[in-house]
Amino acid sequence: MLKNKDLDFEAIPLFDLNEMNSAETLQKLVIRLRDICHHVGFFYVKNHGVDPALLSRMLYLSEVFFDLSDQEKEAISILLSPHYRGYGKLMAEMTDGIPDFKETYDLGLEQSVQPIKENQRYKILQGPNQWPHVKTLQILQWKETVLQYISALQQLGLRLMQMMSMALDLPKDYLASFFSAHSDDSYAILRMLRYPPGRRPEGSDEPLLGVGPHVDAGCLVILLQDEVGGLQVQNCSGQWIDAPPIADTFVVNIGEMLQIWSNNYFLATPHRVINSSTHIRHSVPFFFEPNLSTVVSPFSLSDKLLAEMKRPMANPATNIVYGEHILKIYERSFPR
Repeated sequence: MLKNKDLDFEAIPLFDLNEMNSAETLQKLVIRLRDICHHVGFFYVKNHGVDPALLSRMLYLSEVFFDLSDQEKEAISILLSPHYRGYGKLMAEMTDGIPDFKETYDLGLEQSVQPIKENQRYKILQGPNQWPHVKTLQILQWKETVLQYISALQQLGLRLMQMMSMALDLPKDYLASFFSAHSDDSYAILRMLRYPPGRRPEGSDEPLLGVGPHVDAGCLVILLQDEVGGLQVQNCSGQWIDAPPIADTFVVNIGEMLQIWSNNYFLATPHRVINSSTHIRHSVPFFFEPNLSTVVSPFSLSDKLLAEMKRPMANPATNIVYGEHILKIYERSFPR
């Protein structure tokens, strides 16, 4: 983990987009965002423009889906999709070789199957979603609501990416220009997650990890969580800091690729999930990703940002084709 020696955090900061009502307040917000992304890598965002009723509905629809029978869920198993879309049963996914104590359901942009060239094997990640063919969900307009939510989160992701560009002393649309929902190599993933109440293995004082300590492999994660809690973020001293639910907010965090892109100025912070409650936990992370053909290389920092750096910069020779990177993650998480 990269560290700043001059600052550590004891709580996840709150970032209010309602304060962005003039050029002066925008500049103050950008400076605050720069500080958060440099030192913490995690923040809550409120007044984000996504209808709170849609947030509540997504959590409800996630609960309804996971309450389906095993047979109904297994009919759309992620192992049946060459595009890595679909349901993952309890403990099917691995983090650092340890099974996660959670169920998953992966959805993305609704796309047609793409022709795959020899040097673009990652195009397999694009394709149709597997939708549950259950009458109850169809009555609830399950598919339509999910696609509406994905569209809303795409727009929020673009807003945040514009502000992050400004925070890095780049043109406003520099980073956002790599993200598109309409190009032939666009990509984003929505995950529905269910964590059963923590089960303590014999001889252990701690429940099984819903997700073990990790940094997210992509660029930006926008997380909707229910009221149960369980997300913890590790500060530079190694302490696990709770990220308790706050109504009508998202938890946003920097991923590994955005850290590299920012030449390690932004921080991808380790986090984990432990559901130590007696209740089922639901969360819905949205992985806001650039186009699959994007090549991630660290860009040069401005003199101002260089003067603030107290950690090593990224390897200047780094050139990562985004799609190749994400495909490896899926192949490792869901081996076939």
